[in-house]
Amino acid sequence: SEVQTRLEVRLRQFLDWTGKLPTPIAIKEATMARGLKLGPHSLASDGQLQRDLDQFREWFKGWLAQTLSECKHV
Repeated sequence: SEVQTRLEVRLRQFLDWTGKLPTPIAIKEATMARGLKLGPHSLASDGQLQRDLDQFREWFKGWLAQTLSECKHV
């Protein structure tokens, strides 16, 4: 269906981000963005990683809202 296709695209977008960041950090950031409290990352972040994390956090907010909205139509 059209909704399933859009959700698959959203999943691929998320997976693309996990390819840009260390996977545990991407998953942890996504979990924290959903409101769950977690401890600090186990990896030290250099300047580039910090910039990538900032971009991911901004991107994820919009992505999550759109994805949850799509899920209401399934």
